[in-house]
Amino acid sequence: MTITAGQRRRSTMKPLCGKPVLERQVQALNQHLGTDSPQPDLASVVDHLREGRKIYAIQEYRALTGADLREAAGAVEQLAREHGL
Repeated sequence: MTITAGQRRRSTMKPLCGKPVLERQVQALNQHLGTDSPQPDLASVVDHLREGRKIYAIQEYRALTGADLREAAGAVEQLAREHGL
């Protein structure tokens, strides 16, 4: 394959595993080593939910956990169900 000036070689490689797989691996390693990842305090997220501010709750969850939008929205929905909101 010859690449001339102005052309770029595009990678067709796909990632070997996704974020959920990596998270499970990290969790398994932490359990094996006897360490725990600190769980973020989600009280502020629940407070936003109680005040009816779901979007702010999702933003806060993302800021605390580094989750993407889809993951944060799902987690906030789950928190709302758990707290009867």
